Amino acid sequence: MHSPRTRMRLEPLIWIAAGLLFFALGVAGCGPDEAQEASSPPPAETPRAKQPAAVEPPASAPGERAEEEEDELAAAVRALESADPEERSDALFDIEPEGQGLRSLLQVLRDDPDPEVRGLAARQLGYAESPEATAGLVSALGDPAPGVVIEVIGALELIDDSSVIGSLEKLAQHRDPGVREAAAEAIDYLR
Repeated sequence: MHSPRTRMRLEPLIWIAAGLLFFALGVAGCGPDEAQEASSPPPAETPRAKQPAAVEPPASAPGERAEEEEDELAAAVRALESADPEERSDALFDIEPEGQGLRSLLQVLRDDPDPEVRGLAARQLGYAESPEATAGLVSALGDPAPGVVIEVIGALELIDDSSVIGSLEKLAQHRDPGVREAAAEAIDYLR
């Protein structure tokens, strides 16, 4: 089993690989189920029909795209108010850690009753490039759930800010051995 730090480093690579696969299948003009059929040549006696040219949808104007992103963020932030932890977790993946999204993620990390949701918020905050995110993550090192603290440590490691080493050193005496191990690994990495 991989450590949380290793998982956090591998997860973006897995998503990139999956994206490349689907992009390649899209360029080939087929979906995942049709990939096998598309890779084998047609029988010699079957004449190939001429394929109609694909019609490209009109590109949306930059203002329209910004409006769509604002609507998506607003919908995700509304979903964070749901009583269903799974719905709140799903919403976190639609929130970028900047601007209003950053503030929403920090609030979830601080206030959500479900430790899994708080852990996912910490993971998203690991992609932030702001001192506000780092400060919020350092504050969350005191979370009562060891799993959340491990996610916070991994996020701080992703941010790669050596100024948090002092805060991580305080976890050397944490009651949970997984937290102690993750903190030690993060300290070694950040030094």
